[in-house]
Amino acid sequence: MDTGYIVLIVFLVFLAVIVAIGIMFLYPRIKKWIERQKEIAEMMKKSMTYAYTKELNQRYEYYFANYMPSREIQIGFFGILDGYHFLVKGNMKTNYDIDVKKVEGSGGGHLLYTSRDVQAFDAQTSLGIDLKDASSVGGKENISLRFRNRNALFFNASGCKYWQIESELDLESNIKKLIGHQEFPWQQEYVVVTDIVEAAVASIAAAREDDAECIIEADASVGGIDLANASTSFKISDTRETTVRDVWKDPENPPVVLFGLCKLGSKGLTKQIYKPPGEATFRGEGIDLEEIVEKPALVRLTNKEDRAFSRIGAIG
Repeated sequence: MDTGYIVLIVFLVFLAVIVAIGIMFLYPRIKKWIERQKEIAEMMKKSMTYAYTKELNQRYEYYFANYMPSREIQIGFFGILDGYHFLVKGNMKTNYDIDVKKVEGSGGGHLLYTSRDVQAFDAQTSLGIDLKDASSVGGKENISLRFRNRNALFFNASGCKYWQIESELDLESNIKKLIGHQEFPWQQEYVVVTDIVEAAVASIAAAREDDAECIIEADASVGGIDLANASTSFKISDTRETTVRDVWKDPENPPVVLFGLCKLGSKGLTKQIYKPPGEATFRGEGIDLEEIVEKPALVRLTNKEDRAFSRIGAIG
């Protein structure tokens, strides 16, 4: 065999060994780096979910935010709270064959909220805009939203309609019977959706990082932005991908932006303080399962200590 071929073969074998050693050495580190990136992405997702749901709950008190508004939430859904985020475990109809009827309430209209570190500007002139002032928005074609801090948010819902459970007493009576259910017993930590706020058009933008920015762009056919008017059309764009943002509009299945929760408790239809897990839930003593079995009652979850239980009519 030609000496040149032998040298080439030896060289290729040597190169293959070096590559194999390199792969063996680097693979665990590359795998660990990829896993870490996945963990970071998941942590950021959870962080944004928590920030979004917490901030809107603090703004709307009795109401919890649906992240994202495209997620299906219906009256009669039940589950648990992870911080301020509602995790659906089932619904009364599917799991227990219990119909939870709803009626239209008196709430509705337009909901608009921005974090304190969000500023709005006319994208053409760079002049500041007060989003809550219709005359300031004034049919502008492009509005720039600037977010100083990560997780700061913009929330807008127009054409809102409020729905509530028809009878809390019926629901309370039905839940009492489920405590000893053989197949799917009612859990102490379960909460039930008793109110929802649907929007004809829902839009959000939340910052992935500090100093994020996005643009609200009016549809050319409507002549300008009107955040309160569900019949107008706009989109939210971000060339740098520094924000999570979207606009939802579905006449057949309107996006649910906010919802109210009730829980089977032992203190009567009076007061309930909502705080994240690990903090005191009820004023005074904690929940005792035996007390719940003896004299259960529905209580509304809220983040305010001095709110009496009552039917919520309008929101804003």
